[in-house]
Amino acid sequence: MIRTLLVEDEEIERLALEDILTKHVPEIEVIGALENGLQAIERIKKDPPDLILVDIQMPGKNGLDVIAYIQAHAPQIKAMIVSSYDRFSYAQEALRMGVKDYLLKPSSVSDIVQAIKKVCNEIESEQEKQTADHQILSILKADFVMQILHHYTYDHDIDPVFERFQLKRSQQGFVLTLHLDNPNTQLYHEIKQAFHAIEHVFVGALSGAHIPIIAFTTYIETNYRHITYQIMKKVQVRPEVTFIAIGTPYDQLHCLRHSYYEAMQVIHIRSSQRKFQFYEDFIQHDLCLLQRNLQEDIWEKIRIWDWQALEQAIFQFLYCEVQTDDRLDEVRQNLLRIFSLISFQLEEQGVLIDLHTLTFTGQSLSQLQVEIQTKIALFKHLMRHTQQNQALDVAHQFKKYIDQHYHEEISLQDLAHQYQLSAYYISKRFKEAFNMNYVDYLTDLRIKEAKRLIRAGKKSMKQICFAVGYHDPNYFSRVFKKMCGLTPTQYKKT
Repeated sequence: MIRTLLVEDEEIERLALEDILTKHVPEIEVIGALENGLQAIERIKKDPPDLILVDIQMPGKNGLDVIAYIQAHAPQIKAMIVSSYDRFSYAQEALRMGVKDYLLKPSSVSDIVQAIKKVCNEIESEQEKQTADHQILSILKADFVMQILHHYTYDHDIDPVFERFQLKRSQQGFVLTLHLDNPNTQLYHEIKQAFHAIEHVFVGALSGAHIPIIAFTTYIETNYRHITYQIMKKVQVRPEVTFIAIGTPYDQLHCLRHSYYEAMQVIHIRSSQRKFQFYEDFIQHDLCLLQRNLQEDIWEKIRIWDWQALEQAIFQFLYCEVQTDDRLDEVRQNLLRIFSLISFQLEEQGVLIDLHTLTFTGQSLSQLQVEIQTKIALFKHLMRHTQQNQALDVAHQFKKYIDQHYHEEISLQDLAHQYQLSAYYISKRFKEAFNMNYVDYLTDLRIKEAKRLIRAGKKSMKQICFAVGYHDPNYFSRVFKKMCGLTPTQYKKT
């Protein structure tokens, strides 16, 4: 629906215009019928419409004053003038200010409806384009987060992100991780929507009960804690967001995964009384026993799945920690933290871990060693078993799904939901199997089908656009030209 505001000082004229719109322009929703320009400006400040129909001469602020305000503060609003004043100077000034049409009263109902529907079509076309652009940017951001945090980056993949959002590889950034109660696709999309207009905040894919977010400091706001509080204001109002963990800021892009690991560590060992926690505070008050160098070494072994080296790194940590028996409770908690990180990384690979297997009960160094060896052996077995099941050409299953549903709206999150696997795992497997990411494959498939339909000559360009999964003919034309070097119309003539 196109949200429309009427501004007319004559009550009879105002009611008549509202009646015409209600009866003859069903795509319009009249959100207000006001009697002067001052009321209109106040309403626009609080709740801007898509379209405004305004008279010229009104007491106080006139129609041109309202349009001047729109031009300065809300240029996305389309304006039409409906007035009995036919002075050339008024019309000239209105058109100069971007008014879409100037209707003289009295006009026939058909003339009014025709003019308004023309503007409505323009608004709908722009809204479709904005929706398509938003979806592309959302996918681009989520894919960027996944590649950075999981150390799965290709320069040609992330270069467009740097260009689009004017980022530098040395720009300071950090990771927040949201922990959700009862996570679902609808909740995830609503959280993403809350950040879509903030260019320096990147929302990653939903992974289990967690949503990772990368935030970059800017020249306006350099304090990462201030940025964190701004982000939390948008999500803490939601009861489903039960905890927010914040990693340390880093000045190099490739170091952001460390901020992610830090946030995940806080998530796993969080205090039930807190709604959020910074890793820096967590280290100072809760993790004074952990040695950072050993942690980094263990995290690296987890990332590359070197099981033997991982076991040795954990043993080294254990030897450094166990000095006296009275510290065993703390050591068991620290081992739980480490194995929670391992389980999280396994979940990213599609391996499901029973949380009860993560606890440690050993009463001595030797007993803890045995528990570590037993858990490592179990994790290796579970990972091998999962990989064997997934080796049944899982990448080709993704490809087959895309082949069958290319004409629909497909996102990485849709594939993840369809196969009950993480978005990261799907993207990684697809790229490894076909040497291209799923977005490039989907685009290529859609354009090939569009070329076939154009050659067949049975459908209009608009019908072809919708038939291959696009919602905006203008966007479809731009993608087609980028892929083929010709617009669809030019291609048809070849």
